[in-house]
Amino acid sequence: MNRTLLLRVSSLTFAIGVLLLGAGCPYPVVFIPDQALESAIRAELNKPFGCLTEEDLLQVTELIAPNLAIADLSGLEYCRSLTVLDLHNNYIRSIKPLANLKNLTWVDLGANRLTNIEALSGLFFIEYLNLYGQDNDILVWTPLVANAQAGGLGGGDVVVFGTEWTLDEENNLTPEFQEPYEILTNAGVDVRFAIEDGTLVNPDEEL
Repeated sequence: MNRTLLLRVSSLTFAIGVLLLGAGCPYPVVFIPDQALESAIRAELNKPFGCLTEEDLLQVTELIAPNLAIADLSGLEYCRSLTVLDLHNNYIRSIKPLANLKNLTWVDLGANRLTNIEALSGLFFIEYLNLYGQDNDILVWTPLVANAQAGGLGGGDVVVFGTEWTLDEENNLTPEFQEPYEILTNAGVDVRFAIEDGTLVNPDEEL
């Protein structure tokens, strides 16, 4: 069997499997490609077997899933009731599925592999946000600035940044981070910094 035919057969088999899984489910079935993420969601729902539906995912208000090697958040966009999300120490590169989770208030994305945080720009109820980690190579902070300027992040809210791209070797703010820092702190945000192991440091102290 040549490769093209094999791929077609595999795709057809997968499609039939999805249809069979959805048979008898009263709501649309949600496919979650990352098995670790699916397992975490099933554990939260106490539903180890059976199809996961949009209605199921609406019941998830908290998801505590650190240290699970999660890489793909596809499907999480259906968890629109989420308020608490802990994805600390995974392999996540894209957080696009978070963009419409408007109820989020507590988010830990520390120690992942993020480069783009645009999805956070419209999450106006966030009170705690952790972005530290040497592999979170975030160089553009405008989504958080936009969030604060639109009335989201503000007085009493906490944001934790990694030191890799925010502080220089002398523990001073980098030129690129100076303006975002001032905008966030002027909005009342409690901006904190953490080194690789998560230990908090102050900008005016030596690393």
